[in-house]
Amino acid sequence: CDLGDCCCVEDPWRLCGEGCQGIIIRGWLNGGYTGNGNGNFSGKGNTPLPFNDVSDTPVLNQFYIYAEKPLGDSSDWGFRIDYLFGADGPDNQASGDRGWDFNWNTSRDYGSAIPQLYAELGHEDLYFRVGYFWGLLGYEATEAELNFFYSHNYTFAYGVPGTHTGCKLNWQVCDDVKLTAGWVMGWDTWWSNY
Repeated sequence: CDLGDCCCVEDPWRLCGEGCQGIIIRGWLNGGYTGNGNGNFSGKGNTPLPFNDVSDTPVLNQFYIYAEKPLGDSSDWGFRIDYLFGADGPDNQASGDRGWDFNWNTSRDYGSAIPQLYAELGHEDLYFRVGYFWGLLGYEATEAELNFFYSHNYTFAYGVPGTHTGCKLNWQVCDDVKLTAGWVMGWDTWWSNY
């Protein structure tokens, strides 16, 4: 990739410019501090809180990087793979089946995860996706850059699915209507449950 023309003061730095066969590589670092005014009553401080369970110390929540080839206006194929390391890593493993990424923790507080890994066929208004991908419900997101608040509520971890393994068909009928149909294997699971 040509890195010569991609660094401008006004634009975010990108690993690949326009010469990467349509593949985009992006990422971010996210960290913070969660205090526990009542004291530390568990090994991680704020358990059973989802995500912000490490308390009273600065943490690296997300070293997040992903590569994707998004679908365009015409028929094509695409993909996406995400990698996450940090205190949010263990909360994003496909651990419902204690499968392939269950033991990717490097310590009590930190671990790695692949929260998305899928392939697509179609175009931006009508496409078929198969693999491991984010759930459809919820106001909050795992990706730190999409959230207004640093913390998460209980419903984010215990009330809606984080990820799905399966397939889905998406059709953007018009600007205000999108139809989705598919088959998934449940919450936060991997192919080994099938």
